[in-house]
Amino acid sequence: MSKSRWLRGVLAGALVSAGMVSVRCEADDYFVTIGGGAEPRSNQASLEANVNFFKNVLQRSIGPRRQHSIFFADGSDSKADIQFELEDDTRSKSMQLLSNLNRLPPSNIAYRDHQVTGYEGASRPTLIRSRMEQIARIAKAGDRVLIYVTAHGGKGSDKDPFNTTIYCWNKSTISVREFSGWLDQFSVDVPVIMVMAQCYCGGFSHTLFTGGNEENGPSKHLRVGFFAQQHNLQAAGCRPDVKNDEEFSSYFWGAMVGNSRSGKPMSDADVNKDRQVSFDEAYAHAVITSETIDIPLRSSDVLLRTYSKIPNYTFYSNRVPASRTPSPGTNESESIASTENEPSTNQECNTDESVLCMSMTIDELIEKATPSNAHIVQKLCKSLDIALDTPAEEVASLLGRRGSGPGFSRQGRRSSGRRELLADIHERWPELAEEDWTKSSLLKPENEMPFLEEVQKLETFEAYERRKKDIEESTAKSKLAEMQRIKARRLLETLECIALAHNLTRTASEEIAKLYARMVVVENGCIGTPK
Repeated sequence: MSKSRWLRGVLAGALVSAGMVSVRCEADDYFVTIGGGAEPRSNQASLEANVNFFKNVLQRSIGPRRQHSIFFADGSDSKADIQFELEDDTRSKSMQLLSNLNRLPPSNIAYRDHQVTGYEGASRPTLIRSRMEQIARIAKAGDRVLIYVTAHGGKGSDKDPFNTTIYCWNKSTISVREFSGWLDQFSVDVPVIMVMAQCYCGGFSHTLFTGGNEENGPSKHLRVGFFAQQHNLQAAGCRPDVKNDEEFSSYFWGAMVGNSRSGKPMSDADVNKDRQVSFDEAYAHAVITSETIDIPLRSSDVLLRTYSKIPNYTFYSNRVPASRTPSPGTNESESIASTENEPSTNQECNTDESVLCMSMTIDELIEKATPSNAHIVQKLCKSLDIALDTPAEEVASLLGRRGSGPGFSRQGRRSSGRRELLADIHERWPELAEEDWTKSSLLKPENEMPFLEEVQKLETFEAYERRKKDIEESTAKSKLAEMQRIKARRLLETLECIALAHNLTRTASEEIAKLYARMVVVENGCIGTPK
């Protein structure tokens, strides 16, 4: 029996035991994709490529018989709406140099109409809501709804930080609160699975709460999600070129079919070796292997952080200045950075391991972890060269002081040599300082090489080239160091979730523990049939 069918049966059994639904022998999946930017200049080709890749994933996993509703950019409007990068820079070498020195925007950016086929319409909230209402009317007990978002996103307000947004076409938006209301239309026995890769998408994990608000408690609807980034951080991936597919959903969907969006092979995602990759295994693969600024999370992680506890420990995400947004399940006073953690419960670690603590070693926590979480920890520890007998809480030491968040380190204020070289060029060739310098005869094909040879003789040119190389090397080192910190943050948060999951039944109500178990079942579901 396939993992998908078996897990679907477990879920149905769990729902029946809760007195909610009857078991259905056959179940359907409904797919909804929301993609694109708010306008042409933010509607990058990578978003289009993501949608087409997901269509390919469904084709390979399910075949042609699927119910997939796509809402992308401007829909059927024939106007150019995709920003893409031309293969080659057609500018002359002298024009490229002067454009860089003058800080002109790239000239290899162009626009065209999108090439997504099989769409239902533009990414407009009214259309998306209407389709979801239609699905809600026909979806039956045991069916699933999977919603994939590859778009841009906006931050929540200071007063409502988890109410983040999805940007739709023509600068319209869908907020967490609004989206949560749309999901309420589905029957309580139709699980919803979300995969979101927009900036600040972690806010949509709060759809697990009634009205998208933690204060209202968990929704009676079963909702799980896999999110590229935290609610208060930007995500990676939106770009006009499609060769670089370093973004969460490329790894997530790629894990299921064995290759990324660009065709890069992906292996080792099938943790339990049953010849099929579950949602949770795909998530684990993305957390382990993606070389991006993202700190991914699951809805179940948010449930744990809201209702479970770790003795004598403050979540790493809360060790930030009080002006920063606290994570779910905490008070503002808990978010102050501190080297000594305030106890979050009166429980203490004991020898029979009735509760797990972050003072325990990594390998001790692995023994209590789900297969996917154990896989994440083992792989990240190997990547970071961290011994498994290291106390889990010591991982935080790799993250720098005051819990600095992701984001590549900025270069110092040292001169790049750009201004000095440009000043020398303007002094030697005054016409290049004029507003219409691009029309200079110096830049004509027959004069280009002699001009460049003269520029290269300038002392400031040598200094400029040397500084450019130094900056490139420094940036590469900085990115590598930042990537290590980001992976350490992913590791630490996974270790926290292992302890929180084990402690949940000891710190939360039976109702919450059952909800978490049901969420995990859905997270371990699959698309399609075994390979």
